[in-house]
Amino acid sequence: MAEVNFKIDFVVTWVDGSDPQWQEKKRQYTDLTGSLNGENRYRDMGIFEYWFKNVFEFAPWVNHVFLITDQQVPTFIHKYPRVKVIDHRDFIPQSCLPTFNSNTIELNLWRIKELAEHFILFNDDVFITQSLEPTFFFDPTGKPCLPAILNIIQPSDEYSYIPFNNMELLNQRFNKKAFIKQNWRKIFSWKYGKRNLQSLLALPYPSLTGFYEGHTAFPHLKSTFETLATKVFPMSFDLQDHRRFRTRNDISHWLVKDYNILAGNFAVQTDRATHLYHLQHQEDIDQIKATISNYKIACINDDVADNQEWSAVKSALIKLFQGKYGELS
Repeated sequence: MAEVNFKIDFVVTWVDGSDPQWQEKKRQYTDLTGSLNGENRYRDMGIFEYWFKNVFEFAPWVNHVFLITDQQVPTFIHKYPRVKVIDHRDFIPQSCLPTFNSNTIELNLWRIKELAEHFILFNDDVFITQSLEPTFFFDPTGKPCLPAILNIIQPSDEYSYIPFNNMELLNQRFNKKAFIKQNWRKIFSWKYGKRNLQSLLALPYPSLTGFYEGHTAFPHLKSTFETLATKVFPMSFDLQDHRRFRTRNDISHWLVKDYNILAGNFAVQTDRATHLYHLQHQEDIDQIKATISNYKIACINDDVADNQEWSAVKSALIKLFQGKYGELS
């Protein structure tokens, strides 16, 4: 198998939602609640150091690791000298700060001068759980490895509006019929397994109805972010920059990913190597413990609604990671 001969950076966004100073700053701007801006979106699960431990154990080939923060630094970060802490003030326009909107933060990553052209974007709840090669994320020519699985977006919650907004913009630029004709071998791949049925069901619709959007680590091209922000969708990016909190009108970094797919600038990647866990109750820990080793990347989504139950869930989750990946030094 051909090897990757270019540098690949990792980027992870993080906030310590328990920080009183950060909480006060957030209160000054809004009292928004709900699924898009609820407390669990900023809650610390107590396992963030394992994100770094696993990265350097399972992906030692990584070039730089950028930790994106808002005037916060984890107490353990000195143990990982290859990590570069980047504050929001270092790359987001001053007029847009402070921001508590992950979409705004992520869509400005192209402004980080030191960031490599090829990078992987992680949320702080997405963990590498097995050894990974660079070719898991990029093919030897530099194309991001992505699943081009068609989907029909269903407006089942507030979050659904964001990929819908992405598609509204992309339909202005791409013709679905031409995309399928030029890329059908990458749209219908044995690597997708049963998910090929999703693409078949989406075929009759004349316009783009969405892509399957997993909760995983996403390979990106820095230049695509810049092109979309400055040339293709500058007005949409500017509007997004000034949204301090997530709203139904948001666009996301999936827009950039899907733009590369529609431009044919991608290589096929399976979605079956990653898994999303919805952590709602303490008994969900047992499922994670039993199956997490089956995947290369796991997203553990904090969906615990009961704050009293959260303490027990958090303790059980920390114990699980200690057992799976060893004690922290």
